[in-house]
Amino acid sequence: MNQKFKIARRNMLAVFLIVSIICSTALVQMGFALTPIQITVNSSKTVAINNFSEGFQLEGQDVYIWQERSAMKQLTVDANFKLVRIWSNIIEPCTRWSESTKTGTWDWSRVDTLLRRIAEVGAEPLICLGFYSWETGGIIAPSGMTKNPQTGLPYSTSWGAYCAEWVKHFKQVGLTVRYYEMINEVYQYWKNDGWPVAQPKLGYFMELYNAAAKAMHAQNPNIKLGNDASIMKGVLDYFVSNGENLDFLSYHGYGTGSLSTSDSEILNAAETKYISESSSYYGVDKARQLYKEKRNIDLPVVKSENNIDYCYSSGTDPRIQKMLGAVYHALTFRVFMLKNYAYNIYFHFASSATSEQREPSGGAGFGMVNSDNNKPWYVYYVHEIFGQNLAVGDKIVESTSSAEDIRVIAWIHGKKLNVMLICKVDQTRTVQLQGLQGKFNFSKIDNTISWKTPNIQTGTISPTDLLTMNGYTVMLLQGAVSTTPSPPSPSVTIFEDNFETGDFSKWTGTSTSSGETATIVNWKPHHGTYHGRFASDVSTNSEYAYCYKIVDNAEMYARGYVYVPRGLPLSDNDDRFYFIRLRTSSQSLAGVGIRHNADVDSWVLYGANGSGLVGPAYANSPTIQTGKWYCIELHWKKDAVQGLVELYVDGAKILQITSIDTSYYGNASKVDFGLISATNVEQTQIIYGDCFKLATAYIGPEA
Repeated sequence: MNQKFKIARRNMLAVFLIVSIICSTALVQMGFALTPIQITVNSSKTVAINNFSEGFQLEGQDVYIWQERSAMKQLTVDANFKLVRIWSNIIEPCTRWSESTKTGTWDWSRVDTLLRRIAEVGAEPLICLGFYSWETGGIIAPSGMTKNPQTGLPYSTSWGAYCAEWVKHFKQVGLTVRYYEMINEVYQYWKNDGWPVAQPKLGYFMELYNAAAKAMHAQNPNIKLGNDASIMKGVLDYFVSNGENLDFLSYHGYGTGSLSTSDSEILNAAETKYISESSSYYGVDKARQLYKEKRNIDLPVVKSENNIDYCYSSGTDPRIQKMLGAVYHALTFRVFMLKNYAYNIYFHFASSATSEQREPSGGAGFGMVNSDNNKPWYVYYVHEIFGQNLAVGDKIVESTSSAEDIRVIAWIHGKKLNVMLICKVDQTRTVQLQGLQGKFNFSKIDNTISWKTPNIQTGTISPTDLLTMNGYTVMLLQGAVSTTPSPPSPSVTIFEDNFETGDFSKWTGTSTSSGETATIVNWKPHHGTYHGRFASDVSTNSEYAYCYKIVDNAEMYARGYVYVPRGLPLSDNDDRFYFIRLRTSSQSLAGVGIRHNADVDSWVLYGANGSGLVGPAYANSPTIQTGKWYCIELHWKKDAVQGLVELYVDGAKILQITSIDTSYYGNASKVDFGLISATNVEQTQIIYGDCFKLATAYIGPEA
């Protein structure tokens, strides 16, 4: 065989391999497209009540363009926006401040006209008093207002009087302004001295906030005041210890700050960023929980600035106005609906495509509307589709998707069932609907029409039709609420053991700490002859004895009967042990047991929320007693925003934690049953366990 033939053959083999790889990839993608994703809706089961409304920011020239153009205001009405955010320095009515008298000279004409226009379109304002300029390195204050040389901020007495004057004026002229924020992105003031917080600057700011809060509430106790740094750990801790009350939880949460961030990272941020706890941020859910515990105030949530990307130094992100931007905001709205958040503020309403596209990035600005011609981009249309068909108080009903690529949320608005489908991948996907009856009208936006000339596509489908999603898609289906909804899927038993084999052979194994035991006995079974016995010897502060089963499930109900013969009540607060726990190989996902809290033994429930934990949640009923069998059932469901953990005792649901991110660690892969994580228990403890069962639906007590 000559050398040329050898080389030619090698080249042919290489080409064959490359073609095979390309074909294999194409076939995999085709498989995703051809295999229908199952979307199931149960309109008879309410899972939440909607509290979410849309909002937007007016920024710079945006204020005057929006105010003067009837087309802009009509677009606001058409999308049913409810909150309009404005920076005070853009519309500053104080022409001169007197430091000696703590009063100012005011011209309210521009402000009052703008607020009346906002009221005319059915919205209300959120006014951010004060703006920290990263360009000048200080707070923009009214002319004549002196800054304290020690703090670099206005004097607190002057600032309080200035802020109170806004509230006083609106009350005098009969304009309704409920929402205020205190100094836009004030964390810029201290971030160079230490991140995320630095003293004494945080303390200096708090003096300003407290003075303003007192003065403003003295004028009108019904106003709501917040600050956009309040989910930062150090900031919220300081608010709890030293601040006047927050009236709502405010934060800014852009998808990214870089033009190079991938689409998938941006879409993931829509559902997760600043919601779960991180090293510097409590996140929204933990911050609300903490403030409720410390101040007994359930804070409404306002995301007061949002867009896919805040980068603008070389021009804005060109994906803002395209379908990626629309999908990002649709995912945000879904999260806010499920989590009972109040407002998302889009930054900002309009921008000029011709002006912005001179920049290197080729973007069209931050706007959802092109100020060159008053025409919307796709990101506006996603606001319109939601806004026209959603109201506070609408019932959100159960809906599920069999794949991560398609998100779904369903709700009842008036007499219509609304089903929103969101395709998160820019590839073809096929959808099959279940639980719907009759004809459904649809409104959708996708990449089949260019983002430069976007439009809403409409039509009618039958729920039996297969739907094709052409890449990034936001699609609303509307039809009659079914009076005879499809029955839920039957329960499937995953695992069951009544211990009648006389051993742990049905389980994957047992686990005990030194000195503890896990055995099978016939002393007092719930029924039958045998049951488990899990005992500690109190030789250390942390002990365990349990059996476990390896599983792989995204949702499950774990039920077992437990009997505590002695050792209750526990001695000290935080003494505890658990009966059932769901885990991955290294991370707890959820657990139920008994914990001594506020000097009484309580039922306890916890769950994983993102990378952190939520709970413990407590219940004192039914009363915990020794010498009694209890039916304990733990329900866990994996979902990035609609995750939940629930505890049933003797058939009654006594605890639940809903709207959390239980997807972070993946499926539950291990179930523990027995005496789990006995911590600081001072008496030898025995747990008897019997009649254990895992299933895909609620199990309940034995008949």
